[in-house]
Amino acid sequence: MSEIDKLNEVEGREASESHQRIVELKYNINRSLAQLAIFLKESRDKEYYLSYADSWTEYLGTPEISLSRSYVHKLIVNYELWVQTYHVSPAKLDEIDSEKLYLTGMVATEENYEEWLEKAKSLSRSDIKGLMNNNQYEYTLTCPKCKFTGSKEEFYGA
Repeated sequence: MSEIDKLNEVEGREASESHQRIVELKYNINRSLAQLAIFLKESRDKEYYLSYADSWTEYLGTPEISLSRSYVHKLIVNYELWVQTYHVSPAKLDEIDSEKLYLTGMVATEENYEEWLEKAKSLSRSDIKGLMNNNQYEYTLTCPKCKFTGSKEEFYGA
């Protein structure tokens, strides 16, 4: 094996390890956001926030919380819709970005929520927005190294 091949192999292994760590951390963030939504909802619904501030908005703006109303609204809506309305397991939602859950939740119905949940899991935000706007959607992949872009069949040669 040449020196260049060894370097490429090491770089590939390091890149893979780095990517895996990023994926794990993102998963943990998603799980933490879901837990945060539960506590925020409880504080809002039971008005616990009044022990710390005069209003919900003021509470969210405190230095310890420092979250925008719109962001908190999205987190709570995700919990109410996906967990309470559609009875999706919170553990299943941990794999999905909260913004994508919110976007798909805007168009999901009782009849098609599972389909939209799968789209939230597997598609990018821009792809979801395209589907929501009734744009034609074609699933494409891009190689991060060589930047080749094509359909799944072109990409994998199937």
